[in-house]
Amino acid sequence: MTKVVYIAGTVHSGTTLLGMCLASTAVAIHFGEVFNILDKKLERNLKQYCTTGVLAKDCDFWAPTLKKLDSLGENCSTQDKYHVFLTSVEEHFGSEVTIIDSSKDPKHIQTLVDVVGADNLTIIHLTKDVRSYAESMEQKRKRSINWKKTKMFFFGFGLEEHFIKWYKVNKRIEKAIELSGVKKTIILTYEFLCLRSHEVANLINSAHGELIIDLDKSPRRSRDYTITGNRMRENPKKLAAINYDFRWFESTRWIRPFLLFPKIRRYNESIYRKLSSGDIFKN
Repeated sequence: MTKVVYIAGTVHSGTTLLGMCLASTAVAIHFGEVFNILDKKLERNLKQYCTTGVLAKDCDFWAPTLKKLDSLGENCSTQDKYHVFLTSVEEHFGSEVTIIDSSKDPKHIQTLVDVVGADNLTIIHLTKDVRSYAESMEQKRKRSINWKKTKMFFFGFGLEEHFIKWYKVNKRIEKAIELSGVKKTIILTYEFLCLRSHEVANLINSAHGELIIDLDKSPRRSRDYTITGNRMRENPKKLAAINYDFRWFESTRWIRPFLLFPKIRRYNESIYRKLSSGDIFKN
């Protein structure tokens, strides 16, 4: 049975970067946000750029796989679609390959348990410092013309909104992992990935039981077939090496929500205390 490493986390927490890093050996392949692909229509998927350097419609893996998925019809379950995806991977790359899925959303964890079994699944809960997350999301809000303006935003509490969302998503991930029964689970942060990368690589390889990550290689040299994921996947300069984004240090906007939400602040700090003590494994 093919093994799956599932990366759960908030947006802008480094899930695409981690996914590409995890596919830096011959054992694993990163396929990006697989569940997003399963939800989209064929026409849209075929027009996506693949990190192999071609459009999905011209990709030797995605072109036939997407057509198989489309033939299942709209009423097909997500589990059945993922089964077809797994079969395509095994036919194209062999049954010994490890799939890296960076779909993020914790709601998909139970689906993966049902499809591949808890013993064949490794879950990585990836987060980042709440202050860095809030600043990153605020920058994204400025870039996005169609960003939905909420009541909190109109009343001047946009950063506070990001803090609350960060907390809720990470708590949902913790709960989903707890209910899944998956033993191979790891909690990790974007900061540890960037600043203590080789230590992280050793821990992930040990937890998964195979050498799937080699951080002596740059992310752009990974085995990657991503057609949905962070836009950084299309930027060769950003993929040349793992670099930490320090831009949030230059901002003071996060100070107010950081002081207003002591519960969120303590939760944020507890994650880093665990990691600093070496308690990176959840199970």
